[in-house]
Amino acid sequence: MKKKAFVKFLDAKDYSELKTLWNEYASDQNMDDYIYDGVEEYCELCDPKAVDVARMVAFGDIKNWGDDVYLNGYGNFGSCWSVKSSPIDLEVLAEWLEEENHSSYEEWEDDLQPFDDWLNDSYNRAELIAMWEEYTGEEIDDFDLGVLAESIEEADGDEHQEYLKSVYE
Repeated sequence: MKKKAFVKFLDAKDYSELKTLWNEYASDQNMDDYIYDGVEEYCELCDPKAVDVARMVAFGDIKNWGDDVYLNGYGNFGSCWSVKSSPIDLEVLAEWLEEENHSSYEEWEDDLQPFDDWLNDSYNRAELIAMWEEYTGEEIDDFDLGVLAESIEEADGDEHQEYLKSVYE
């Protein structure tokens, strides 16, 4: 559920931002997945033999000389100019960004509505007081929405499950 929501967040980003994130992933995991700014950049970074570049172009699928390029499954160039035309896999990227606790993942998490704010927006005062008594087991002397949210979270209450569904879907 959480990963699906993060993938949606990534899907809303533009191609150039995703390309940068993807290349961070590729640099860390598998350089064969890297997206180059063009054939020239590939040659500068990888220093291949001229005959290999000729083969990669001849047997590849370059649509426009100004396109970004990646290495297809056969080691030849493929053009890309959008997420759809590229090797970017948003699910793989999302998983890696979460594992690395990448700043993009932190940005997404920071923008999620906190549970206590969601409770306040979703329930009236009487309902919150009833929850307080149910989840804390205390009389209501000093009502603290943060404490209530923590108590519901710890008990994995229905309200917390509703929150997770609303935030992560």
